[in-house]
Amino acid sequence: YLISAEIFPLPDEAEIEDNLKTQKFSVYKPYYDLAIINVSSEKKLAEIGETVPIHVSLENNGTEKESFYVNIYANSSLIGKIYVYNLKPKEVITVTFYWNTSNWNAGLYLLEANIPPLPEEEDVLDNYFTDGTVELKLPPRYFHDVAVKSVCADKYKVVIGEVVKITVYIKNEGNYTESFRVYIYSNETLLGNQTIENLPSNMEKVLTFMWNTSSFKEGKYIIKAYIPELPGEKDIEDNTYIDGTVLVLSPTPSFAWNLFIILLIIILLLVLSIVIFTLRKRRKKKSEREHLAAMVLVAS
Repeated sequence: YLISAEIFPLPDEAEIEDNLKTQKFSVYKPYYDLAIINVSSEKKLAEIGETVPIHVSLENNGTEKESFYVNIYANSSLIGKIYVYNLKPKEVITVTFYWNTSNWNAGLYLLEANIPPLPEEEDVLDNYFTDGTVELKLPPRYFHDVAVKSVCADKYKVVIGEVVKITVYIKNEGNYTESFRVYIYSNETLLGNQTIENLPSNMEKVLTFMWNTSSFKEGKYIIKAYIPELPGEKDIEDNTYIDGTVLVLSPTPSFAWNLFIILLIIILLLVLSIVIFTLRKRRKKKSEREHLAAMVLVAS
């Protein structure tokens, strides 16, 4: 519309250009239309208890400034609201809601936002937007757990005096850095111990023990490695590992010793034979003398 105001010229009026003023006016019917154009979060995976930012992009497609609430949902459960004040016509903004996930369960969550329809708002389909997911996972469980993974000896049959090399494989299966001591036994006899300092989570350590069998008797010996229970440790079954049996034997006599024993036996046999032969010969002579004496007695 064009509005005009005019003063008719006065008699003898020289300047009449300013006697007319016009002004254009637009008359429109107010139109109300809000829209959500995006919902997203850059945090696709989060631990329960973390704060997840959720970004909602909004646009005012109407003709009037609008103030309103935006509702934020995760799997159709309301998690919060954002108040928007005086959003201008044709203006696009992004607002952020910070979702505290402390009391939520682990799982995959679909993000959704909506704007309650305004009075006289006709197009309400774009007041709803569903997009993006966030997966919540349980936070790591902190625990102490060390384990003897294996024990092996380099020999399983030795002679007293030999040295047996025993290798022990240790692993920190918990998620604390641990310091502890490892003990190695032969049957119930402690062979030694070693200290492991600051073994990180999920890392392994290889220990070597040297067992000198000089002071051990002949017999069968079971090798065992043991880690004392750590404070707060729940799984202690793998703190002990029992390996196979090591057979410790007495030293085998040397060849010279064997030869000596054989010669000694031969000499003893010879001596015994001579003694037996001598005794038989004496008995024979005695018998002959007794027989001769008997004959003489008969003749007389």
